[in-house]
Formats: sequence, C-alpha cells, structure tokens
Amino acid sequence: MSLIDTRATKRCPYCHVMLKVADTKCFQCKNKVGPADEYGIAKKPTDWWSYIIAIISCGGFGYFMYWLFFLKDKGG
Repeated sequence: MSLIDTRATKRCPYCHVMLKVADTKCFQCKNKVGPADEYGIAKKPTDWWSYIIAIISCGGFGYFMYWLFFLKDKGG
C-alpha cells in the first residue's frame, strides 16, 4: 500500500514530481500540466501556437516556391 493517496495526486510528465490534482503548473519545472490520466500522470497540454506557426510557415514556403517557379519569370 502506498503512503500517498494516488487519487489526490498526479505526476508531472516532464520532471515526474508529485503534484496535487488541482495544480495546473509544476512547482519544480514550471511547465503547465493537464488532468491526470488513468495511470496518475498529468497530460501535456497541447501547444496550439506551435501548430499555428508551423501551418503559416508551410503556407509561406509554399507561396515562395510558387512564386519562385511560376511567377518570377513573368515579372509578378
């Protein structure tokens, strides 16, 4: 039997320190943490800004390639 009640705690997915269930930020590594999964490990929150920046970057690169191969010689 564990000395710590596993229903009242969760583990940080980054540094594996024990946190309270209500905590949203790890006190040791300062990363945001989500709710606990069935194993008691907190879920990593989705970093939506990274996805948005990646999509915009791919779109900009695609436009650059279009301009480079199709519009550059036409004076566009």
